Amino acid sequence: MGSDPLAVGVLQAFNENKITVPADTSIISINDIDIARYVSPPLTTFHIDTDDIAAQAIATLKDTIIFDRPQKRMVLVDAKLVYRKSFLKPSTD
Repeated sequence: MGSDPLAVGVLQAFNENKITVPADTSIISINDIDIARYVSPPLTTFHIDTDDIAAQAIATLKDTIIFDRPQKRMVLVDAKLVYRKSFLKPSTD
């Protein structure tokens, strides 16, 4: 699933069509906006540090301008999966 606002819309459509989350299907989204924890069921979502993304983007842009590097760079940022009731957490047994 895409971002949290899109997932909220999908969750609403599922509710209207009697599709039970997480019994019939699960939803995982991205962004961890405030609304994600207040919908029913609360959305499982990835929390991504947007401040870190901004800092990495600025550093990459600065490096490209100063050193005139045409090469592409891959930047990985950490994300934390926040389990809520829209996804059944796998058993660790």
